[in-house]
Amino acid sequence: MKSFVMAVAREHAGTWPVEQLRQFGQAYMTDPERWMVDMGEDWIAVVADQSIVEDIEPDALNRMRIWPGGTEFFLVEARTEAALRRYVETLPDDKNLLIDNDHGWIADVRTYKRAIANNDDWLHALA
Repeated sequence: MKSFVMAVAREHAGTWPVEQLRQFGQAYMTDPERWMVDMGEDWIAVVADQSIVEDIEPDALNRMRIWPGGTEFFLVEARTEAALRRYVETLPDDKNLLIDNDHGWIADVRTYKRAIANNDDWLHALA
């Protein structure tokens, strides 16, 4: 399984991270805070359970809590990196959001999209 954490300004959070899944197929709930889409040989899921912050390193957490109105966190999981890449490519540029690839690289979505377009190893890049 591959994954990353998305930090979204509370004012921009809402349900759109889950809505993004609908671009890949029929989304269904696997538990009250986890939505998933099966894509044949692949799958992708978004977890909106805020307890995921307990698994984030304190330094990374501090670097992602930058908005005065608060931050909502989402865990995005997939069977393959290709599915995660497709999800990032669909993320809106007009939202205040950061991605943490769990290797110390925390950046805005535009930076991640550029890394993907350049065929950089965005999912494993170090800070």
